[in-house]
Amino acid sequence: MAALQRYEKDLMRLKQQRESEKNQFYHNINLGTAQAKEARDTTNTNLKLNQTFINQQKEWNRQQRADDKFNRQQYYKPHYGPEEDEEVIHKMNMENARKTSWNYNSLVNQLNDQASDNKNRQDNEDHQDLSNLRNTLMIQKAENDTLRYKEATSKANMRQAWLEQMAYKKVHKQTDNFFQ
Repeated sequence: MAALQRYEKDLMRLKQQRESEKNQFYHNINLGTAQAKEARDTTNTNLKLNQTFINQQKEWNRQQRADDKFNRQQYYKPHYGPEEDEEVIHKMNMENARKTSWNYNSLVNQLNDQASDNKNRQDNEDHQDLSNLRNTLMIQKAENDTLRYKEATSKANMRQAWLEQMAYKKVHKQTDNFFQ
C-alpha cells in the first residue's frame, strides 16, 4: 500500500514538473518574440529617423540648388577683364549641372546601399532567431528523451522492488503458516 502511494505521489510530482517545464518553455518563447519585436521596433524607429534626416538633407540640397540656379542666372562681371562670352558661360553652367547630377546620384546610391544593408541585417537577424529557436527545441527534445528514459527505468525499478516485497511477504507468510 505504501509503495502504491509513493508511486502515485511520484506520478503527481512528475506531472507538476512537466507542467512547470511546459509553462517555462512557452514563457521563454513569448519572451523571445517580445524581444525580437522590440528590436524590430527600435530598428524601424532608427530607420524612420534616418529617412527623415535624409529627406531634410535632400530638401536643403534642393533649396541650395534653387538658390545657386537663381544666382547663376543673375550674371555679373566678377572682374575687370574681358567679357565672358556665351561659350564660357555655357561651359560653366554645364560644369555646375554635372556637379549637381553627381551629388544627386551619390545620394541615390547612398539610399540604395542603406536599404540593402538594412534588408541584409534584418535577414541575418531572422536567420539567427530561427537558428536559436531550432537549437532550443533540440535541447528541449533531448531533455524530454532523458526524462522519459529515467521514468522508464524508475518504473522498472519500482516494479522490481514491489515484486521482491511481494515475494518476501509470501515467504514470510509461508514461514508463519509452517510454525503455527
